[in-house]
Amino acid sequence: MPVGEPTDGVQMVKKRLRQYINRAAFNKLLLLATDLLLGAVAFVLSLLLFEEQAPVALGQTAALTLAFRLAAFFGFKTYAVVIRFIHLRDVVKLALALLLADVTLATFSYVVWGKFSAAIGITYFTLSLMAMAGYRALVRYFSVEHEATDEHPPIRLLIFGAGSAGLITKHVLEHAPGLSYKVVAFFDDDPLKSGKTIEGVRVFNVAEHFKDIIRKNGVQKAVIAIHQLLPERRQQFIEWCLEAEVPVMKVPPLSQWYEGGFNPAQLENVRIEDLLEREPIRMESPHVRETFSGKIVLVTGAAGSIGRELCRQLAHCQPKQLLLLDKAESALHELHLSLVEEEHCHQALPILADITDAASIAQIFERYRPQVVLHAAAYKHVPMLENYPQQAVKVNIFGTKHVADAAVRYGAEKFILVSTDKAVNPTNVMGASKRIAELYVQALHAQGSTTAFAITRFGNVLGSDGSVIPRFKKQIQAGGPVTVTSPEIVRYFMTIPEAAQLILEAGAMGRQAEIFLFDMGQPVRIVDLARKMIRLAGLQPDKDIAIQFTGLRPGEKLIEELLLQQENTQPTYHAKIRIAKNIPQLAMQDLDFSLQEFQHMIAENADDAEIVRLMMRLVPEFQSTNPKFADIFAQKNL
Repeated sequence: MPVGEPTDGVQMVKKRLRQYINRAAFNKLLLLATDLLLGAVAFVLSLLLFEEQAPVALGQTAALTLAFRLAAFFGFKTYAVVIRFIHLRDVVKLALALLLADVTLATFSYVVWGKFSAAIGITYFTLSLMAMAGYRALVRYFSVEHEATDEHPPIRLLIFGAGSAGLITKHVLEHAPGLSYKVVAFFDDDPLKSGKTIEGVRVFNVAEHFKDIIRKNGVQKAVIAIHQLLPERRQQFIEWCLEAEVPVMKVPPLSQWYEGGFNPAQLENVRIEDLLEREPIRMESPHVRETFSGKIVLVTGAAGSIGRELCRQLAHCQPKQLLLLDKAESALHELHLSLVEEEHCHQALPILADITDAASIAQIFERYRPQVVLHAAAYKHVPMLENYPQQAVKVNIFGTKHVADAAVRYGAEKFILVSTDKAVNPTNVMGASKRIAELYVQALHAQGSTTAFAITRFGNVLGSDGSVIPRFKKQIQAGGPVTVTSPEIVRYFMTIPEAAQLILEAGAMGRQAEIFLFDMGQPVRIVDLARKMIRLAGLQPDKDIAIQFTGLRPGEKLIEELLLQQENTQPTYHAKIRIAKNIPQLAMQDLDFSLQEFQHMIAENADDAEIVRLMMRLVPEFQSTNPKFADIFAQKNL
């Protein structure tokens, strides 16, 4: 190819650019010519209506009218619009151009010829504006209708929110390239808007007729476009949509809108978290940032679901160094990459280690000297640990001991243990092992350590690794059935960000090995959760996806303990966090002997029953519901 010769690609771009420029110029010229033609028709009609008041120099007046209007159109660029996206401000600009031209003509006529007909001038202006605005409206209407061909009919939308956000949502979705949406109804709680229309779309607010609105308007999807909406109202609207088999989306928060508006790509499907039967808990305590800013922070179990969110939130606190400890190599690697690339946390350092290795943990503390330790590493699956009590002891009890001992030995300022509601009156090995871990941390504090300890307890975390949400999603994607242990089983739920916030707040507040509890509202029936998830997937429970009850698993409770009881807690500076009081504790000397027994059992590979018997001795309230350990529980109560 000769030097300097344009490639085929460049020639194609130039050709398309010329085509676009020519087409754009033609469209502008066509609109300008149409406006002048409509103006001429309006001028003739005005003269016919008021023939007796016609100007003396008719030809000169017509020529001046054309000149003044042409100049005004160029001055205001009334032709430089895309009619498909025309806005009210474009019509206002057109009206100002016509007004300026006609006022100039009237002034000139009066000064030069001493005569001007106000009736003709007003009629001429009015007819011109009506004709030109009407032409634009018709072109816009037919161009939008033309986009929705019979082969690709638009998706019919209902928008919840007839305010500014709802109107912006309508404009964006109806005019976004590559999309085919048509807003057919607004829904709003404001009674003053009920029955009115916005850009030709009616506003409804009669809740009891919601299904009729959906049916009569052929609604296929709904969008929530209200930013300040009470959680219970949002949930009610979502429930209505799910019952009517209409998928629900929502616009992002205002803080995430791009350059004052939002992009259709930002639309989010409603998630199960949006159906929590309480208002999401948000905390913005300055104490949290002060606690972690500029500090060396260690997170164990960093690659787990809660550990990952903890690390993300800690990255915003700008720690001096963020140590990520986990034994899952791939997950740890992915976490480190995401923190560096997405959160720009270059002070994050992955540490591949196992908390059951006391020597390795001691070396890590000696080398890095963490000032704050968030201990989230644990085994947590109830049915699994019922079969492997020895692993529960190794990880949940001795793993906690190794990390807590190292924190004290190497002068850490704070140690926060992430515990569970299952440690309250435990009925399973997992809960009992976490309760013993709590007892050890409290005993360590009682010895007079300079390290400040804190313990957090909360219920099930939506979307965490191994929780019911990912399992239900997989079962729904596979076509069912969705398995639930019992129709009566209920649980308290919180989101992963809420869990991480509680842990960080406890880190800021904790001093005396207190147990911090979260107000998680009312418990949720698991079967109701399953039904909502099926509907969110656009399917019908018991019709498209079956729900199968499998019976309670060994060690599983029907109803988890209610953590937040006023008489057993005391308040903190945050209304949603309380501190448990009157919690039984053990002295270190009482624990030491039992821990030595555990070590001996592990070394001798003792029977599961022997390990559970020792757990029951340490935690008297431990009442196993596993038939496998029924004899031990019966002997304990003799």
